[in-house]
Amino acid sequence: DAEPSALCPYMTSPSPRDWLIACLRGASPPWPAGGGGEFAERLWQTAQEEGVSASITIGNPVPVLDETTGHIHLLFCRNNDRVFHTVSTDDGITWSARTEITSTVKPNPDWGWYATGPGHGIQLKRGAQAGRLVVPSDHTIGPDGSTSGIFGCQVVYSDDRGATWQLG
Repeated sequence: DAEPSALCPYMTSPSPRDWLIACLRGASPPWPAGGGGEFAERLWQTAQEEGVSASITIGNPVPVLDETTGHIHLLFCRNNDRVFHTVSTDDGITWSARTEITSTVKPNPDWGWYATGPGHGIQLKRGAQAGRLVVPSDHTIGPDGSTSGIFGCQVVYSDDRGATWQLG
């Protein structure tokens, strides 16, 4: 049984439960009860759907809270190449099926390694883009997930409460 290598708290949920939403990195089940087990469970389920025998990494989780709806959006990567979105409408108890958003947030075929994060996203509160969900991300320019070459950073955002995401 693997032990979690890190417990990384990211944000609180605006629910009557007053939960701390956290993410476990480098872990496999079982996880500690409460606080982050739900994030870890969703990421683990995603890895299982891909096939345990495959050598893959599901990681770089970046939560962002839509304070208007209370929904928690989670962007994450598969093998630092493909990017996915899932959402919880019940304070992290359950999560939607993942949706791949790679084509809209990683449009350049010269981008190799790609990661959402680090940290958590934000929701803009003022100005013309009030309500926009913003998530940090970064990449390298190089073939097939290469971690060498020129590094770049960018944001991805949603102006429609997480229904679609685009490069900013």
